[in-house]
Amino acid sequence: MRFLLRALGVGLLLCVSGTCFGSAYNAHPKLIVIIVIDQFRGDYLERYRDQFGEGGFRLLLERGANFTDCNYDYANTHTAAGHATLLSGAYSNGHGIHANSWWDRQTKRMVTSVQDDGTRLIGLAGSLPGASPHNLLADTLGDELKLATQGKARVFGIALKDRAAIFPAGFAGDGAYWIDYKTGRWITSTYYRSELPKWLSDFNGSKRAEKYLNKEWKDSSGRVLRTTAPVPGQETSFYDLVAATPFANDYEFELARELITYEKLGSGPATDLLT
Repeated sequence: MRFLLRALGVGLLLCVSGTCFGSAYNAHPKLIVIIVIDQFRGDYLERYRDQFGEGGFRLLLERGANFTDCNYDYANTHTAAGHATLLSGAYSNGHGIHANSWWDRQTKRMVTSVQDDGTRLIGLAGSLPGASPHNLLADTLGDELKLATQGKARVFGIALKDRAAIFPAGFAGDGAYWIDYKTGRWITSTYYRSELPKWLSDFNGSKRAEKYLNKEWKDSSGRVLRTTAPVPGQETSFYDLVAATPFANDYEFELARELITYEKLGSGPATDLLT
């Protein structure tokens, strides 16, 4: 996962508290935002640098810090293991997450890295098994931040996938939200709360996911690379249609802005964390 760490090293640890670029930032950040870009090789930053527009990667390269010699010194660079390592600083033998899913010898079935039958999903009809960081064996940055601030820091994780939201948020996270693959609704589990916060219920109720359907993803020349149009007669999930396009990032950023606003991240007495 060398590509992942290098991408992060560009400066995707963002201090959201006014102007915080360069090396002379000495104040305490009000909000730390960690963005993980799956499948983004480190060499892409220089390979495509001349094609980056203003802002985004170009802003981070020119006004941030770019650490080019970062890597995971192990072979099992699965998503779950990578997220657990990134925020805990431990490898799989330390944090216990070696794959996205594995065979559970006690229950004699395949389970996911975050599957927790002692919890239930929140945000969907019915009573489906939930998810939590219960398989994680190491504390995370968010957990230590909570301890250091006597619980005053707020810690949240959001992602398209449950494991990518849960492991970065750690055990003490105030919330972790991910999408239901079929509908595109944002959900969580009873590990965090008994019901969705009102702002998130309203977000789901506004059917914002639907605006990303029937769209075309085009390159800079106008060539259509992918469409998000459902195929008549075929049942296709929101995740199948949207997740492999930039529209998925737009959808995540929509939620991030809502979360920052309604949970008042960055406005409390301690440094908050959003992953």
